[in-house]
Amino acid sequence: MVTVQTNTDSSLSSVPSPSNLRFLSPAEMPTIKASKTKRVKGGKGKKNGKRVSKPERETDVETARANAALWELKLKVTDQDLAECREAHFSLACLNERLTNKLHRSEEDSMDMSRYWQRKVEEHEQEVRNLKEDMKRQEELALNEKNKMAQDIRMIQDKVKDLKEIKAQLEQELSDMRESMDAADKNHRENIYKIEDNHLNGMENLKREVEKRSNLEIAKLKLDHHESVVRLENAFRSASKENHRLSEMLKNTTKEAEDLKKLTHSLSEKNTTLALEKEKRPASGTSSEEQKDRC
Repeated sequence: MVTVQTNTDSSLSSVPSPSNLRFLSPAEMPTIKASKTKRVKGGKGKKNGKRVSKPERETDVETARANAALWELKLKVTDQDLAECREAHFSLACLNERLTNKLHRSEEDSMDMSRYWQRKVEEHEQEVRNLKEDMKRQEELALNEKNKMAQDIRMIQDKVKDLKEIKAQLEQELSDMRESMDAADKNHRENIYKIEDNHLNGMENLKREVEKRSNLEIAKLKLDHHESVVRLENAFRSASKENHRLSEMLKNTTKEAEDLKKLTHSLSEKNTTLALEKEKRPASGTSSEEQKDRC
């Protein structure tokens, strides 16, 4: 209960400001004594008995008016504080809704980014698989070429062997002819020797040419194989770097989403605290300054 003490000569317009008010307990509240009158018998109009003096009655009326003015002022302050609390509650609710929408959009963006980079990773993996398949096909082609060249070399070696056998047979025939023809002409022998030399030189040249072609083909196949391996390693290294960068980006996005969740939770707790304080605010017995501090 709140009241004020005023002088007996003060009027309602001279109510003190809230800073000069003093809080009184219900026991200290002044009471207005009702006047008791007795009618005089006989109808003479005279009044007997005790009556409250006029200055005392005016003092009680002024006190009651001052109390009423103070209560009206306190009610206005309380209504103003309540309006401020409601406005703060509405602002926090709006902020909470905006943050919730922002978090939802961030989660959707994060999911879209994850799906996009997952597709990119799958495309890179498909490219790696294609490169591996190309390398495997090239290895198979190189192996087939090698086998074909080996077959050609074996065929040439067989031909050389046949030629050697023919040569041996011819030499044997020549030996037989020399035995049977001791008196053969010297020129005839020289011509035969020349033919044999030319034949041997031709075989050696043919063998060297075949070996040279084989070495060139093998070197070309090795170079192609090495270039394919280098391209595959570069593609795999690029895919690994891209995957690491995507992982870091996803980690940062997840961290930002967690921070937004924590901020939303903190604002929700603050909103709940304000609602509880508004419900627990006492109807009387607190000053306007304490109510402002709580808001």
